[in-house]
Amino acid sequence: MNWTAVARYGLQPAPGGLALVHDFLSTASAGRPRLDDLLSTLESAQKWIDEVSTSWPDAQNAPIVLTERDLPHLRRLRDVILRTLVQRGGTVALDAEPVPSGTRAIASIEMTADGTVHLRPRGGGATL
Repeated sequence: MNWTAVARYGLQPAPGGLALVHDFLSTASAGRPRLDDLLSTLESAQKWIDEVSTSWPDAQNAPIVLTERDLPHLRRLRDVILRTLVQRGGTVALDAEPVPSGTRAIASIEMTADGTVHLRPRGGGATL
């Protein structure tokens, strides 16, 4: 898989479908030395989206073409996700729709101070 934003920080991408979220969050300017924000210009954002779209299992054949109008929305979405993680001590609980047996699948997304993202199950056994 081609998770370039995560790789530039020397991190392993989060497991499964969280890898895209992890890479999206890693487009932000951070680290030592501070790296460029990959969503700061149309050119760098388009390059990022072109690279990660090859890693999406459900990617459509048509390329995604960004415009200048998309950049503030992408940065705002990224900031909201990052702010939510920070406000909750680096952990966001996920409470999925009930599964057929009536149980709920519960997990948390945890982002550590070094930028590593983990998906952690919460609860145990057949019923969480």
